[in-house]
Amino acid sequence: MVFSIPFIFCRFCAMGVLLSPVSEIGPAHWVIESLEAGRFATVAGLVPRVFTHYARVFHPAWRSQAQTRVPVKWFEVAWLAQCTTHPLMQWRTLVNRLDAEGSSVGASIEAPRVGAIPPLVSEPLKRVLSRHTSDVDACWYGIWNGWAYEYKPEVPARVSIGTRFREWDLFRGPLDALDYEYFFGTDETANISWPSDRAWFVATDIDLNTTYIGGSAGLLQDLLKSEVLEVLESHSSDDVSESGDIINGL
Repeated sequence: MVFSIPFIFCRFCAMGVLLSPVSEIGPAHWVIESLEAGRFATVAGLVPRVFTHYARVFHPAWRSQAQTRVPVKWFEVAWLAQCTTHPLMQWRTLVNRLDAEGSSVGASIEAPRVGAIPPLVSEPLKRVLSRHTSDVDACWYGIWNGWAYEYKPEVPARVSIGTRFREWDLFRGPLDALDYEYFFGTDETANISWPSDRAWFVATDIDLNTTYIGGSAGLLQDLLKSEVLEVLESHSSDDVSESGDIINGL
Protein backbone atom coordinates (compact mmCIF):
# COMPACT_ATOMS: atom_id res chain seq x y z
CA MET A 1 0.00 0.00 0.00
CA VAL A 2 1.23 3.50 -0.81
CA PHE A 3 0.66 6.09 1.88
CA SER A 4 0.70 9.73 0.95
CA ILE A 5 -0.26 13.02 2.48
CA PRO A 6 -2.64 15.05 0.32
CA PHE A 7 -1.26 18.47 -0.46
CA ILE A 8 -2.31 21.15 -2.90
CA PHE A 9 0.47 23.46 -3.98
CA CYS A 10 -0.78 27.00 -3.62
CA ARG A 11 0.13 27.91 -7.18
CA PHE A 12 -2.34 25.33 -8.49
CA CYS A 13 -5.24 25.69 -6.06
CA ALA A 14 -7.29 27.51 -8.66
CA MET A 15 -6.84 24.59 -11.02
CA GLY A 16 -7.94 22.07 -8.41
CA VAL A 17 -4.79 20.03 -8.92
CA LEU A 18 -3.95 17.57 -6.18
CA LEU A 19 -0.30 16.60 -5.78
CA SER A 20 0.61 14.12 -3.09
CA PRO A 21 4.06 13.86 -1.50
CA VAL A 22 4.81 10.17 -1.21
CA SER A 23 5.88 8.59 2.07
CA GLU A 24 6.48 5.01 0.88
CA ILE A 25 8.97 4.26 -1.89
CA GLY A 26 8.21 0.62 -2.71
CA PRO A 27 6.60 1.29 -6.12
CA ALA A 28 9.64 3.39 -7.11
CA HIS A 29 12.30 0.77 -6.35
CA TRP A 30 12.24 -0.46 -9.93
CA VAL A 31 13.59 2.89 -11.13
CA ILE A 32 16.76 2.73 -9.06
CA GLU A 33 17.20 -0.97 -9.74
CA SER A 34 16.93 -0.40 -13.51
CA LEU A 35 19.13 2.68 -13.87
CA GLU A 36 22.73 1.93 -14.78
CA ALA A 37 24.38 3.83 -11.96
CA GLY A 38 27.84 3.53 -13.43
CA ARG A 39 26.76 5.05 -16.75
CA PHE A 40 25.26 8.35 -15.63
CA ALA A 41 26.36 10.19 -18.78
CA THR A 42 24.35 7.83 -20.97
CA VAL A 43 20.65 7.42 -21.63
CA ALA A 44 20.72 4.25 -19.50
CA GLY A 45 21.87 6.36 -16.55
CA LEU A 46 18.82 8.61 -16.90
CA VAL A 47 16.09 6.25 -18.11
CA PRO A 48 15.67 2.68 -16.76
CA ARG A 49 17.04 0.13 -19.19
CA VAL A 50 13.83 -1.89 -19.36
CA PHE A 51 12.30 -0.40 -22.49
CA THR A 52 12.52 -1.54 -26.07
CA HIS A 53 12.83 1.96 -27.50
CA TYR A 54 14.18 5.36 -26.50
CA ALA A 55 13.71 8.88 -27.81
CA ARG A 56 15.41 12.22 -27.41
CA VAL A 57 13.10 15.24 -27.41
CA PHE A 58 14.94 18.49 -28.12
CA HIS A 59 13.95 21.64 -26.25
CA PRO A 60 13.56 24.51 -28.72
CA ALA A 61 15.89 27.47 -28.93
CA TRP A 62 14.46 30.95 -29.47
CA ARG A 63 15.01 33.89 -31.77
CA SER A 64 13.64 37.41 -31.32
CA GLN A 65 11.60 38.48 -34.30
CA ALA A 66 9.32 41.53 -34.54
CA GLN A 67 9.34 41.88 -30.75
CA THR A 68 8.26 38.27 -30.26
CA ARG A 69 10.14 35.08 -29.42
CA VAL A 70 10.05 32.54 -32.22
CA PRO A 71 11.00 28.90 -31.54
CA VAL A 72 13.99 27.53 -33.41
CA LYS A 73 14.58 23.82 -33.88
CA TRP A 74 18.00 22.26 -33.45
CA PHE A 75 18.09 20.94 -37.02
CA GLU A 76 17.75 24.53 -38.27
CA VAL A 77 20.80 25.59 -36.25
CA ALA A 78 22.68 22.48 -37.36
CA TRP A 79 21.95 23.37 -40.97
CA LEU A 80 23.21 26.94 -40.46
CA ALA A 81 26.33 25.60 -38.76
CA GLN A 82 26.86 23.06 -41.55
CA CYS A 83 26.60 20.28 -38.98
CA THR A 84 24.99 16.86 -39.12
CA THR A 85 21.67 16.34 -37.38
CA HIS A 86 21.93 13.17 -35.31
CA PRO A 87 20.79 11.83 -31.90
CA LEU A 88 23.99 12.74 -30.07
CA MET A 89 24.36 16.33 -31.29
CA GLN A 90 24.99 18.92 -28.59
CA TRP A 91 23.89 22.55 -28.48
CA ARG A 92 27.28 23.87 -27.44
CA THR A 93 28.89 22.08 -30.38
CA LEU A 94 26.47 23.65 -32.85
CA VAL A 95 27.00 27.14 -31.45
CA ASN A 96 30.78 26.69 -31.34
CA ARG A 97 30.72 25.69 -35.00
CA LEU A 98 28.73 28.83 -35.85
CA ASP A 99 31.20 30.98 -33.93
CA ALA A 100 34.16 29.27 -35.60
CA GLU A 101 32.75 30.20 -38.98
CA GLY A 102 32.39 33.82 -37.95
CA SER A 103 28.61 33.71 -38.03
CA SER A 104 26.62 36.17 -35.92
CA VAL A 105 23.61 33.87 -35.85
CA GLY A 106 24.61 32.05 -32.67
CA ALA A 107 24.69 35.23 -30.62
CA SER A 108 21.16 36.13 -31.72
CA ILE A 109 19.64 32.82 -30.63
CA GLU A 110 18.53 32.15 -27.06
CA ALA A 111 19.68 28.74 -25.91
CA PRO A 112 17.18 25.94 -25.16
CA ARG A 113 15.77 25.62 -21.67
CA VAL A 114 17.91 23.54 -19.32
CA GLY A 115 16.63 21.26 -16.56
CA ALA A 116 12.90 21.71 -17.14
CA ILE A 117 10.38 20.86 -19.83
CA PRO A 118 9.31 23.99 -21.73
CA PRO A 119 5.57 24.42 -22.44
CA LEU A 120 6.11 24.16 -26.19
CA VAL A 121 7.34 20.62 -25.58
CA SER A 122 5.20 19.56 -22.63
CA GLU A 123 1.77 20.17 -24.13
CA PRO A 124 2.16 17.98 -27.25
CA LEU A 125 4.23 15.51 -25.22
CA LYS A 126 1.43 15.00 -22.70
CA ARG A 127 -1.01 14.30 -25.51
CA VAL A 128 1.27 11.61 -26.90
CA LEU A 129 2.04 10.06 -23.52
CA SER A 130 -1.65 9.91 -22.62
CA ARG A 131 -2.23 7.56 -25.54
CA HIS A 132 0.34 5.13 -24.18
CA THR A 133 -0.72 4.54 -20.59
CA SER A 134 -3.77 2.97 -19.02
CA ASP A 135 -4.07 5.56 -16.25
CA VAL A 136 -3.38 9.25 -16.83
CA ASP A 137 -4.51 10.02 -13.27
CA ALA A 138 -1.85 7.97 -11.50
CA CYS A 139 1.68 9.10 -12.31
CA TRP A 140 4.81 9.35 -10.23
CA TYR A 141 7.09 12.37 -10.19
CA GLY A 142 10.62 12.83 -8.97
CA ILE A 143 11.88 16.34 -8.26
CA TRP A 144 15.59 16.86 -7.75
CA ASN A 145 15.86 17.48 -4.03
CA GLY A 146 18.33 20.28 -4.56
CA TRP A 147 15.22 22.37 -5.14
CA ALA A 148 13.64 21.17 -1.88
CA TYR A 149 14.36 24.41 -0.04
CA GLU A 150 11.62 25.99 -2.12
CA TYR A 151 8.84 23.66 -0.96
CA LYS A 152 10.33 22.05 2.15
CA PRO A 153 8.36 24.16 4.70
CA GLU A 154 5.04 23.29 3.03
CA VAL A 155 5.84 19.59 2.48
CA PRO A 156 7.41 18.31 5.68
CA ALA A 157 6.69 14.60 5.07
CA ARG A 158 8.15 13.16 1.88
CA VAL A 159 10.59 10.46 0.84
CA SER A 160 13.29 10.32 -1.79
CA ILE A 161 14.91 7.85 -4.14
CA GLY A 162 18.32 8.28 -5.65
CA THR A 163 21.59 7.11 -7.09
CA ARG A 164 25.04 8.42 -6.25
CA PHE A 165 24.52 11.05 -8.94
CA ARG A 166 20.98 12.34 -8.30
CA GLU A 167 18.31 12.19 -5.62
CA TRP A 168 14.64 13.01 -6.17
CA ASP A 169 11.74 13.72 -3.81
CA LEU A 170 8.68 11.68 -4.76
CA PHE A 171 5.19 12.90 -5.53
CA ARG A 172 2.08 11.50 -7.19
CA GLY A 173 -0.44 13.22 -9.41
CA PRO A 174 -2.11 13.23 -12.83
CA LEU A 175 -0.25 13.31 -16.13
CA ASP A 176 -1.16 16.98 -16.40
CA ALA A 177 1.37 17.66 -13.65
CA LEU A 178 4.26 16.76 -15.96
CA ASP A 179 5.05 20.39 -16.65
CA TYR A 180 3.83 22.08 -13.49
CA GLU A 181 6.28 24.54 -12.01
CA TYR A 182 6.44 23.18 -8.50
CA PHE A 183 8.52 25.80 -6.83
CA PHE A 184 7.70 29.21 -5.51
CA GLY A 185 9.73 31.79 -7.37
CA THR A 186 11.35 29.33 -9.80
CA ASP A 187 10.38 27.69 -13.08
CA GLU A 188 11.51 24.10 -12.44
CA THR A 189 9.42 21.09 -13.42
CA ALA A 190 9.63 17.40 -12.50
CA ASN A 191 12.90 15.76 -13.46
CA ILE A 192 11.64 12.18 -13.77
CA SER A 193 8.14 10.81 -14.24
CA TRP A 194 6.34 7.60 -15.08
CA PRO A 195 2.78 6.21 -14.95
CA SER A 196 1.71 3.50 -12.53
CA ASP A 197 1.66 0.93 -15.34
CA ARG A 198 5.33 1.78 -16.15
CA ALA A 199 4.48 2.11 -19.83
CA TRP A 200 7.02 4.89 -20.26
CA PHE A 201 9.57 6.96 -18.38
CA VAL A 202 10.45 10.63 -18.91
CA ALA A 203 13.75 12.15 -17.74
CA THR A 204 14.67 15.83 -17.87
CA ASP A 205 17.95 16.09 -16.01
CA ILE A 206 18.78 19.36 -14.27
CA ASP A 207 21.85 19.86 -16.48
CA LEU A 208 20.38 18.93 -19.87
CA ASN A 209 18.48 20.88 -22.52
CA THR A 210 16.71 17.83 -23.90
CA THR A 211 14.31 15.23 -22.51
CA TYR A 212 14.84 11.49 -22.84
CA ILE A 213 11.98 9.00 -22.96
CA GLY A 214 11.81 5.23 -22.75
CA GLY A 215 8.80 3.30 -23.98
CA SER A 216 7.34 1.05 -26.64
CA ALA A 217 7.83 1.04 -30.39
CA GLY A 218 4.37 2.56 -30.72
CA LEU A 219 5.26 5.43 -28.42
CA LEU A 220 8.46 6.12 -30.35
CA GLN A 221 6.60 6.21 -33.66
CA ASP A 222 3.96 8.49 -32.17
CA LEU A 223 6.66 10.89 -30.99
CA LEU A 224 8.47 10.84 -34.33
CA LYS A 225 5.22 11.66 -36.15
CA SER A 226 4.64 14.81 -34.11
CA GLU A 227 4.58 17.98 -36.19
CA VAL A 228 5.46 20.08 -33.15
CA LEU A 229 8.06 18.09 -31.25
CA GLU A 230 11.62 17.69 -32.52
CA VAL A 231 12.43 14.05 -31.81
CA LEU A 232 15.12 11.57 -32.82
CA GLU A 233 15.37 7.92 -31.88
CA SER A 234 17.92 7.34 -29.15
CA HIS A 235 19.58 4.28 -27.64
CA SER A 236 20.35 3.31 -24.07
CA SER A 237 24.11 3.53 -24.67
CA ASP A 238 24.01 7.04 -26.19
CA ASP A 239 26.33 9.59 -24.59
CA VAL A 240 24.29 12.53 -23.24
CA SER A 241 27.27 14.69 -22.28
CA GLU A 242 28.58 17.69 -24.20
CA SER A 243 31.49 15.59 -25.42
CA GLY A 244 29.13 13.05 -26.94
CA ASP A 245 28.84 14.76 -30.32
CA ILE A 246 31.87 13.21 -31.98
CA ILE A 247 30.41 13.76 -35.44
CA ASN A 248 30.22 17.55 -35.25
CA GLY A 249 32.84 18.12 -32.55
CA LEU A 250 35.58 20.58 -33.38
